[in-house]
Amino acid sequence: MMALSELVNAKHCISPQQKVIQEKSFTYLLNYNNHSLSLEWRIINYKPYLYFKFKGILSTETSIEGIQLWTEIIKRHSNKISQIWDCSQMDAYESKARNHWQNALVENHTEIDEIFLIANSSIAKIFGQTITINTPIKVKIISKESDIIKRIKLS
Repeated sequence: MMALSELVNAKHCISPQQKVIQEKSFTYLLNYNNHSLSLEWRIINYKPYLYFKFKGILSTETSIEGIQLWTEIIKRHSNKISQIWDCSQMDAYESKARNHWQNALVENHTEIDEIFLIANSSIAKIFGQTITINTPIKVKIISKESDIIKRIKLS
């Protein structure tokens, strides 16, 4: 696993010719893992997405750590970032964890292009809808990752 500082300081750019995330002519994927949150870049339909995977119970401590990394990534990007929040394996979340995500989204909503929320449970859907309540962000709730391509084609 890479150190937080290595992830934050990595320079990412989108190559219009190859439409992939690159660093020094080779594909570079950001990877961050913790027991209940992982974060990586994914390319779907030639578009980069910052992919969050929430598992089990989302704690306040994990949220603070994940938000810190996410905020640093946002600050270093010149373009708005599209995101996928996979909450399909989220069992629950601490209310303070939700509050931290809400505050971070309020502060950074102008840097977000779109958010797809993968959710099957009502807990995960409520999490996705409540954290964006004070922002103009519209969360697109889907049941599986492959639904993203369908939603993109409909837009």
